[in-house]
Amino acid sequence: MGFDADNEILRDFIIEAEEVLDQLSGQLVELEVQPHNNELLNSIFRGFHSIKGSAGFLQIEPLVTLCHATENVFGSLRNNTISVDAHLMDVILEAFDQVNILFSQVNAGMVLKPASESLIQELNAISEQNITQSNTPDCNKNTDEYKNTEEVSEAEFEDLVNAFQAQSEAQSQVTDSLAQITDSPAQTNSITSPRNKSALQDVKHLDHQLDQYLRVNTQRLDEIMNLVGELVLIRNRCQKLTLPLKDEATSKSIGHLDKVTQALQNAVMKIRMQPIKKVFNRFPKVVRDLARQLDKSVNLELHGEETELDKNLVEAIVDPLIHLIRNAVDHGIELPAARKAAHKPPSGIIRLSAQQAGDQIHIIIQDDGGGMDPSLIKSKALQKNIITPEAAEQLSHVEIFNLIFAPGFSTKETISDISGRGVGMDVVKNKLTQLNGTIEVQSTQGQGTRVDIKVPLTLAIMPTLMVRLAHQIFALPLTHVVEIVPLIPANIHQLAAKNMVRLREKIIPLIFLKQWLMPKLEDLNHSQDEYMVIVSIDSQLIALAVDGLLGQEEVLIKPLDELLQGTPGISGATLTGEGQIALVLDLAGLIEHYYTLSDK
Repeated sequence: MGFDADNEILRDFIIEAEEVLDQLSGQLVELEVQPHNNELLNSIFRGFHSIKGSAGFLQIEPLVTLCHATENVFGSLRNNTISVDAHLMDVILEAFDQVNILFSQVNAGMVLKPASESLIQELNAISEQNITQSNTPDCNKNTDEYKNTEEVSEAEFEDLVNAFQAQSEAQSQVTDSLAQITDSPAQTNSITSPRNKSALQDVKHLDHQLDQYLRVNTQRLDEIMNLVGELVLIRNRCQKLTLPLKDEATSKSIGHLDKVTQALQNAVMKIRMQPIKKVFNRFPKVVRDLARQLDKSVNLELHGEETELDKNLVEAIVDPLIHLIRNAVDHGIELPAARKAAHKPPSGIIRLSAQQAGDQIHIIIQDDGGGMDPSLIKSKALQKNIITPEAAEQLSHVEIFNLIFAPGFSTKETISDISGRGVGMDVVKNKLTQLNGTIEVQSTQGQGTRVDIKVPLTLAIMPTLMVRLAHQIFALPLTHVVEIVPLIPANIHQLAAKNMVRLREKIIPLIFLKQWLMPKLEDLNHSQDEYMVIVSIDSQLIALAVDGLLGQEEVLIKPLDELLQGTPGISGATLTGEGQIALVLDLAGLIEHYYTLSDK
């Protein structure tokens, strides 16, 4: 049986089921840690019950069968006739994986492949323990106390269909109210009972609240965001044009336009924002499965799940975070015996946190594992010819740790299906660079490793520093800019055929951008360079020499033409307030590319 992707009810079911499955992913792993948490048990039960009821309305029988069998297991858990153990959780998580597979098939419009009969039988065998134990002579409890209403009435289905239009929080409240009906004991099963009348009134009240919500295709939001970006450019243009004017009325009008544009920009950005828990909810199961595969004991702590960022960024950071979390389990956390020998608790801890810092999101992945050995990293990099012996002698600890992002680098002696091939960390860094983000690694041998990631709140509009090189204007992402200082020729030195400059007590690399970006310019007289823009790339300070500064501007980044796409160090183009085209620099890519060329 295939499914019509144009069916509006089916689309609503897919959207709501995604939210329920995301929530269940974290709750199931949490249940293993808190097996007696009744509120958690009830929430998981309602999640499977909600998906089952909705799938039944749409006649998605394989999904109904699997969710029904899983729901029965949680019915037994709620009745305390069975208890949570490792084997039970393995079976439940296998069922959850199969629910996700079936859901993916529905989403893709494929013919469903039902879950294996052996899995259904195992789930039924577990839940049947409830019946067996309830009917034993030693059982003092009334069997009616454990009966659940398995059939879903037409009224319930009608309420579920209405609830499809809800946001996730409202959906949870609706299913809670419906659960009061469907979970009622047999003796109060009448739909007209006072308790159920109250529950139905709650549902009607919630339905009234749901009318306030409207689902919008994200493509339409993208179009609005692009138009807001164009409006920002027009605002910048108007501000520049009115600078020479002394007319007070014009200045006030432009000031009002600036405020309205900023308010509109913030409003549209808020619409596109999503909590990062949509990503974080995936990781408890990832950590549990990998830890069991490696015979390790690992606890994952999540903090700041409500931190919001742009929807496109939420989707883009999933793969980098998954790789870093898997690395923390595989490379970071030691085996229980090794932890015991090091006087550590047998269970390792990985902390994943997120918080907003200005116009950036700060994500931290920290473990209390064995940490990284700088000498081992350096020796591996030398073996793989990633660095030269001369360069190795000059590396700081931060620069040594950054070697793990080199293509082909790995400290694993053996290759497994998890790691050892030297593929992954370079992809993580490249992906974050594409997002105008940064990544920094700190590690103490024997104590653990910390990875700091910073990404912008949104990719649509970027704050930049406009600089001038000869007659051309370039935009530098403001997230990388540390400070601006005058360029003093007396502070410039040559070291290993490279330009260096003294910045207070430090000697840092100096790059004449004009020489790199405009090599065919006839006049490359560096005496015209007046300022140094100090930027931070991979925790390293670098000075960029520029002819002049034009100020800060928020810009809408436009993609490059096909002929220019892939140009090293250029991420896009924009229009300045004066109406000129300015290329937006990818500083990390630019510096890496030209340093690679100069080393050859």
